[in-house]
Amino acid sequence: MNWLTAHRMVITRGLAWFGILAIVILSVVPADVRPTTGAAPGFEHLAAFGLVAGVFAISYRQSLGRLLLMAFLYCGGIELLQVPLPTRHARPPPWIVEEHNNACFIVKDATGQALGYFYFEEEPGRRSAAKLLTKDKARRVAANFAARSCC
Repeated sequence: MNWLTAHRMVITRGLAWFGILAIVILSVVPADVRPTTGAAPGFEHLAAFGLVAGVFAISYRQSLGRLLLMAFLYCGGIELLQVPLPTRHARPPPWIVEEHNNACFIVKDATGQALGYFYFEEEPGRRSAAKLLTKDKARRVAANFAARSCC
């Protein structure tokens, strides 16, 4: 290997690892501080990952199967890094709280599936006999359930 080829390999490998590190950093920072090009997010992802994968493939002469396996593991690792982040934009939409028949609050997910029922009674005598919550207390408990359980 001559001098020019050796330096080219060092430069392309450095660029490949810089790209890997840049994608990791840009994947974990909050979405509002992430730079964008104005293109569709899917295109931005395709361009970034494709460019880094191309430079990586040129820098490290590996079989296609090995390169695909490394790419699969890398993308999976990035997804796992994003799971605990509160600013991850792929989270399911928040659960909603609906009042039903002036008797209970129902917590529902984005598909409309009922996840919790919180019954209340406004009349003090009936409330204590049935051991139910006040309307205000039931609404607060349902809202806390929805806010803390969904994410």
